[in-house]
Amino acid sequence: MNRDLVYHQHVVDLQHHEQMIIEVTDITDYTLLKHFDSLVESALNDVVFYKDSVQLLEHVRIDYDVKLGSDDILIRCKRYKPSADVYVKHSGSMSAMKIDRDTFRIIIRKPLIEHHMPEHMYDYPVQVTFILNNYNNLRNILADKGLLTQSIDTMMHAVIPKRASTNLEQYQTYAEYYPYSYHKALYVKKIDTEPGDNRKKILY
Repeated sequence: MNRDLVYHQHVVDLQHHEQMIIEVTDITDYTLLKHFDSLVESALNDVVFYKDSVQLLEHVRIDYDVKLGSDDILIRCKRYKPSADVYVKHSGSMSAMKIDRDTFRIIIRKPLIEHHMPEHMYDYPVQVTFILNNYNNLRNILADKGLLTQSIDTMMHAVIPKRASTNLEQYQTYAEYYPYSYHKALYVKKIDTEPGDNRKKILY
């Protein structure tokens, strides 16, 4: 995803220092995540073939690229060697330790009917990235029933404005949500530009 088009970045802090990062251009595209837990489950089922290809201590990046209205799903998998050698000595036994985390990214692209050129038909995707100690930990996240849905609903209600601007760049947000904290803490920063006003106002 073009970093210049990420107008909204929302981070969900999961257990064991893992994260889910939601990035969108058009804030109203949060509606594409309505059944996100089902999409995550489908993605895990589709990449199960890759599990035996990963060597011990390697970390991986998996992109699951969905184009709405198309039957095709693009899956990109890449393995990386450890960035360093780390060993743990426990009860006299020495063992190597995995130190680099896995990335599991789900990309949802919607067709933009106002574009008539094929190369612009799927601009402005919604991108959700999981930073995990092991990408199979997504199974544990799904097992925590309602976590993904509740986190997305919380973010959506906190950041979607009552009146959306026609200029996507006029409204930008950054948010952090901690669903496992005692008070389920949520922090939101909004950068809002009124039509005709080039000065950005930061609203907390």
